[in-house]
Amino acid sequence: MKKKFLLLAFSSLFISACAELNSALESINKSMESISESSMPKLQSASATKICNDFSNNEISAKQKWIGLYVSMSGKVDEVKENTWGKPSVDFSVSNSVNVLALPKTGMNLQKLNKGDRVVFKGIINDVMRTGLSCNIFLDKTSF
Repeated sequence: MKKKFLLLAFSSLFISACAELNSALESINKSMESISESSMPKLQSASATKICNDFSNNEISAKQKWIGLYVSMSGKVDEVKENTWGKPSVDFSVSNSVNVLALPKTGMNLQKLNKGDRVVFKGIINDVMRTGLSCNIFLDKTSF
């Protein structure tokens, strides 16, 4: 009888401890979700042509204005491929002289993207490079 009582008391104590642990873990998960959401910059609609014009006019002020911003743009898929380092990448054509080179967020499904598709995409501007008359915008953590 004493063993049964101890076993019952121990089981109750164990279940209570598990419930406390579960409650603490739920609280931590909620905190982590809010930190993750707040760390992402605010989404801004942007014109790739405007970004390139800003870089053409004054690269220093354009970098301060655009690099690191989370932007939404649209363009036509030129190529879906693996880059030199084996990472998936998508090249978009926005106009004759403006291209966007995008590295997708981890886990993005690129199976449905095809050359010629018109797509709205979102990503963080990592760099802008002007070469002659063309301009390339590099996006990181891109979603489609």
